[in-house]
Amino acid sequence: MPPRARKITQGAKAPCAAAALGALSENNTEENEKENILQGPPSVGDDLEQITRKLEMVSLEKDNALKLLQEREAELQLKADKEQQLENLLSEKEKEQKKLAKRVRQLENAKEFRPTLNVPVNSSSSSEGQDSKKKTGAKKDKIKKPMSPFMMWCKEQRHQVKKEHPEASFTEMSKLLSEKWKKVPEEEKVPFSERYEIEKKVYQKLISKEKREAEAMKLFQDEENKKNALDLLEQYLQFKKEKETEKEKETEGKKKKKEKDPEKPKKPTSGFFVFSNDRRPELLKEKMKITEIGKKLGEEWKGLSESEREPFEETARKDKARYASELEAYKLKKATELKDAEDEDKERAKVVKAKALQLLKHKEEIDQVKKTLKDEKLKKKKGKAPVDPEKPKKPLTSYLLFTNERRKSVKQERPDATFAEINAVLAIEWQEMGDEEKQLWAKKAAEAREQYKTAMELFNSKKQDPNSAGPSHTSSDE
Repeated sequence: MPPRARKITQGAKAPCAAAALGALSENNTEENEKENILQGPPSVGDDLEQITRKLEMVSLEKDNALKLLQEREAELQLKADKEQQLENLLSEKEKEQKKLAKRVRQLENAKEFRPTLNVPVNSSSSSEGQDSKKKTGAKKDKIKKPMSPFMMWCKEQRHQVKKEHPEASFTEMSKLLSEKWKKVPEEEKVPFSERYEIEKKVYQKLISKEKREAEAMKLFQDEENKKNALDLLEQYLQFKKEKETEKEKETEGKKKKKEKDPEKPKKPTSGFFVFSNDRRPELLKEKMKITEIGKKLGEEWKGLSESEREPFEETARKDKARYASELEAYKLKKATELKDAEDEDKERAKVVKAKALQLLKHKEEIDQVKKTLKDEKLKKKKGKAPVDPEKPKKPLTSYLLFTNERRKSVKQERPDATFAEINAVLAIEWQEMGDEEKQLWAKKAAEAREQYKTAMELFNSKKQDPNSAGPSHTSSDE
């Protein structure tokens, strides 16, 4: 069959199949309707069962929804608790950071603080920093104890015994001298004993003088330390005031460069730098950059021959000789200045020693007067009634409460500090303390005053009526 005829046949078959399918579906629909009519309407029991099932489903869904809601609420609460904890932690960290920042500012201020104090001169001449010199000097200056009669005799006889026994060791020599000394008559020992007694008296006199001078110097240093502590406090308060004024005037502080000694000679230059100083103006005229100029100068210097470099090297050699000469003169001048300063220190030490001895004498006179007055006062007080030990002590001020609590810590931090220096440190801390902290100490002081007031009222009431304080007892006869 030709293709065209085949296509026509297929086209005719398609509408026939569609019509057959439509007829079949109509027959099925009719059959279903007939079955429904035969079965009749749905019963009430079935409807109730369906409704019950739906209600159970809704109730189950509601329970699930409530459960999910509770879980969600618990999660949100947990999240809120964590956020609160984090917020508290951040708040604590912020407080710590503020405290640290405040402490850093205090340390920075303390670092910038450069006090000028009149440091007392020690009796053993200069400062304690020169340890090696001081130790050797101390050995030389130390007052030697007088030799015993036996040692004096040994000093004279050792050479003779050594001649007699040239091969004897040190211990053998000591034995021989000891045996020989025992055989010396008492009359011959007398001169050595008399000499020893004279030297002993001189030694004791010198030692007592040295002890007295040391005591005087200690007293003088204590007085100077007290003055310095007060002076330090005044200088710090002035420094703090100036810093506050500077902060108001300037927003950004500039660090001061360390000042160089203007008398120190300028260091010598090199041949390359002489060449650079000679060539740079010409390169600047060409409007070259600084980095390019440096590079260019380096290349040109490398390209120069020995003969071309010689004039610049000669200038550098002359400058080096100039530096050596000036440096020698500078060192000589500094050595002279140092010697003059040492001489001044020695003179100052003598003046200080004289002042210290005068101060000690004055103190001894005052102590004697105080002792006399105290003795007289005690004689007068013998007839008077003693102070009642039960009387309450007066309360301390807020500042004294603070110093009493803080003093021990400061003493541990500064074990070598004197009482006056510790007082100065405490005063500075009190000055720098914020109003909130001071209020806490003021509150403690107020509580102490109230306690003192109550205790005094009780004490006075007991004093006026001694029987009122105790509980009343009824006798058995009544």
